[in-house]
Amino acid sequence: ALLRRALDSAAEDGVERIDVADFPVRYLLPGIDPVAHAAAHALLVERFGFRPRDTVASMGIDPAKAPEGRQDGPPIRRLEPGEIPVVRDFLCGRFGWDWWLHMARTLEARLAGAAIASDILVAWNGGGPVGVVHYDGARFGPLAVAAPARGRGLGTRLTHAALAAMRAHGVGRAYFLIADARAERFYGRLGFTVLRRFDRLRLPLTAPA
Repeated sequence: ALLRRALDSAAEDGVERIDVADFPVRYLLPGIDPVAHAAAHALLVERFGFRPRDTVASMGIDPAKAPEGRQDGPPIRRLEPGEIPVVRDFLCGRFGWDWWLHMARTLEARLAGAAIASDILVAWNGGGPVGVVHYDGARFGPLAVAAPARGRGLGTRLTHAALAAMRAHGVGRAYFLIADARAERFYGRLGFTVLRRFDRLRLPLTAPA
């Protein structure tokens, strides 16, 4: 009854659709696990008519088992405080503010002296960033590579660099929550395995009777 009232209220306010879930900066889960949460999944799909938009995966790897990776290509190093503005502009301009905000929270904690296994690694070419990867504790990502630099192994190198740093911090299991089909193939080739799958659902709304 609460869910029905919420959907009716949203429709009355002119909301045209409800998405479960999307990519907010502080998301907890990227959708509904139809295995672990079968009852909730059935409630939304069978009772209320939500339909899957797509399916995404959570993937993980033991950093100790990850390969060292190639050393050629643009240099990759830890983000320094004086480089924050240019890396921020790179991410915000090419990928959106949410990419930077996700990294900025842990960057602020690190600069404040917090003892956390978190860092941002940047690939540089010609004085500017062409790729960025982030990790926070056991959580890997996001990984961003500029379009002109893709297809040359830079994403693989950044992933290996982050996993090596996580291994040095004693992280025993690296994971991330979002992988669409394309990303799943990419990370699968690097040794990541699927931990869980999530359905992202959508319900078009009409004005209540």
